[in-house]
Amino acid sequence: MLGSAAVFWWSLALSTVAFLLPLGEPMKGSAQLFETWSGVPVDKLAHALVFTVLVVLGGRARRAGARDRVAPGMGGIVAGLLVYAVAIEACQHVVPWRSFEIRDVVADGLGIALGTLLTIATRRHRRDSPLEP
Repeated sequence: MLGSAAVFWWSLALSTVAFLLPLGEPMKGSAQLFETWSGVPVDKLAHALVFTVLVVLGGRARRAGARDRVAPGMGGIVAGLLVYAVAIEACQHVVPWRSFEIRDVVADGLGIALGTLLTIATRRHRRDSPLEP
């Protein structure tokens, strides 16, 4: 069974590949290929969801690694993922079939914020739970 840290790093690697794959026909502005859901492009929802999941997985890995004193704090995870979000977009800028979009970085930031809130809420819930040792 993979540990929390391994799941986080594999998820990060897979999301890197997914963010660089071509979407439909090779063209700039590929986000236009997506439909909208309640007026929001599905592409932006996907960005937010991926980064929400990465923060939650990073938080779980941090808690697992905290016992060994090797894990970064949540601030390090958030900062690292913000840098990752910008780096992915910078990489897309040089890939012919992708393009840099600041709205993607904003969606990633919203996903990071949501993931941080979920991680904090679940940590508090676990701490307050009478079933936790």
